[in-house]
Amino acid sequence: MSARRTWKMSYNRRYLFLIFAAIVLVVGLVNYVVLVYSQASIIEHEAIRIAEVTTSQAVASRTTYSAIADKLKKDGFGPHANFESNSGFVPLPARFLKLVAVEAEKESRGLYTYGPLSKWNLDPAQGLKDDFQRWAWTQLEKQDQSDPKGPIAWQPAWRFEVVNGVRTLRYMRADAASNMSCVNCHGAHEKSPETLARRIAAGVASGKQWKQHQLLGAIEANVPVDKVETIANDQARMILAFGLITSLGGFSFAGWLALRDVRRERKAAAYFREQAKFDPLTRLGNRTLFDERGKTALVNARRSGSRIGVMFIDLDHFKQINDRFGHQIGDRVLYEVGERLVECLRDTDLITRQGGDEFLVLLEGAPHSPNFESVAQKLLDALEAPFEANQEKVYVGASIGISCAPEHGATLDMLIEKADLAMYRAKRMGRSAYLMWTESFKTPPV
Repeated sequence: MSARRTWKMSYNRRYLFLIFAAIVLVVGLVNYVVLVYSQASIIEHEAIRIAEVTTSQAVASRTTYSAIADKLKKDGFGPHANFESNSGFVPLPARFLKLVAVEAEKESRGLYTYGPLSKWNLDPAQGLKDDFQRWAWTQLEKQDQSDPKGPIAWQPAWRFEVVNGVRTLRYMRADAASNMSCVNCHGAHEKSPETLARRIAAGVASGKQWKQHQLLGAIEANVPVDKVETIANDQARMILAFGLITSLGGFSFAGWLALRDVRRERKAAAYFREQAKFDPLTRLGNRTLFDERGKTALVNARRSGSRIGVMFIDLDHFKQINDRFGHQIGDRVLYEVGERLVECLRDTDLITRQGGDEFLVLLEGAPHSPNFESVAQKLLDALEAPFEANQEKVYVGASIGISCAPEHGATLDMLIEKADLAMYRAKRMGRSAYLMWTESFKTPPV
């Protein structure tokens, strides 16, 4: 595998890893945003529910108290603005609600606060004091009717604000004149000197008179959400971290499995590529390996000025062994021939099976031709000893043709062809011989 291809594959793996990491990051961030949005929606919904319940209970308390106050009034007492200094009197419903709100705030441990308020306040502490209260009251006034025929379907006004550094739901619900006693009581108070003076000081037109079901007052609830938001944010970050770690772990494991499979496939492919270069019978190389090594040797020889030799070997009398003993014995003899020939060569030399009973030898770095011929003689000597076939001794010789570069050719095919012709001449000379290629071999033998 070329260095360029290896670099490209490594680059592709890094690129894929970056893609996977980007996907994990994007998925994690999207999940985080969705989670934060969902938690914010839930927090908002639950805060509103707390405000709804709180204000509903307050209205119910005020309505019940008004009924009790009406009963007391019929008995000669009833509600009074200065109830503390008037024996037998009770607070006005709005004042009663304020007192209940103070106790409820203590019991709720900061979960919520609420209290009555009105543009038409009878208690200075219950007027509209800030932007939210004035905005929310305006929203309620828009729903009021000049001559209601029945209860109005009031919609609360609310929004989130930062109050004293704490994010808080501010919620206002209408507290309409539910019965005529409320209308009559407030109508009477609007004519009192104290109330007229208060209206003039606040810049509010005096003399207001109500009809039943009209907007008379409101109840404001405040629900801090900072603590639950902090918990939710911590949980979101923890879930994001866990999700990212899990996803990265999963992707890493999947990537490791994929990489392992790729490596196995490459290893298997490399193994089969290598196996494709070897003869399964003799365990020697085949023509593919010879061509690969031979072409490289020629290039190296040209650079260094050295010579290489090519031998074409054809076994003598091998066909008789196959015919007499069968191919199984013949294959075993071929295997032993290969072993003997390998023992005669250097580690840098190469012997391959051309096919049938033919072999090719590649000799690198020999300085002159006598070395090639001496090697050929060693190969012939190695085959002189008999081989065993079904407990019989059989003899196998060889005819060897030799060519060398650069004098006999510049290409591997040319060298093999000339070594083949030289081998053919050696076989005609009487077998068990070798011959170096000469130009005279171009003329067919007589």
